[in-house]
Amino acid sequence: MSSEKQRDDGGRRPHVSMEKVDAHSPPETGQLIAQSGVAKAALPWADLILKSIFGGMFISLGSMFDLIVAGGAGGLRSTNPGLATMLAAFVFPVGFVLVILTNVELVTSNMAVMMYSTMSRKTSIYDLARNWIVCYIFNLAGCLFFAGILTWWSDSFSDAQSSYAVTGAQGRVNVGWGYNFCRAIGCNWLVGLAVFLATSSKDNLSKIVGIWIPIWTL
Repeated sequence: MSSEKQRDDGGRRPHVSMEKVDAHSPPETGQLIAQSGVAKAALPWADLILKSIFGGMFISLGSMFDLIVAGGAGGLRSTNPGLATMLAAFVFPVGFVLVILTNVELVTSNMAVMMYSTMSRKTSIYDLARNWIVCYIFNLAGCLFFAGILTWWSDSFSDAQSSYAVTGAQGRVNVGWGYNFCRAIGCNWLVGLAVFLATSSKDNLSKIVGIWIPIWTL
């Protein structure tokens, strides 16, 4: 039946087929996310802890690249801060790409995955709490290891970059709790969107692009 005839039948638009779209449909993507939650819930303790440590290290790598670019561009930040921020943010998604492609554990992305699988009744509240708590603690451990051993003690930053990192950290901890909470909601919404786009993609290049756009915006 032609599209013109379909439009004539009651004035309805024709059904859009996903057959020519090289990606999973939203319902299929939801099923894959739920399956991922089930797999995460089944991880042994040792695997969950080790993968969480690597998750913290990988996301810290992206942060380090961001600080190197922004902290080393003092002149550009003074003349064109918007451009400096955009360029620094462009390298940050490297960390999240590594997290997704190597299938390690990151609490922020798991907040989307485990919540979805639990609300779909594929996993339990215990599974959700276990994953979030362990990931949070050992993501932090991985971040501290990366910041201490691979950044600070290895003297990876110049004085200007170190000063920029300290100023940025102070700006985040010395702001009102409510502001940080609301910003965190927006940030993790973009992280969840990156998880959805990566899961809907069928090849690694598409996954990288799907991750890069929302995380760059973050």
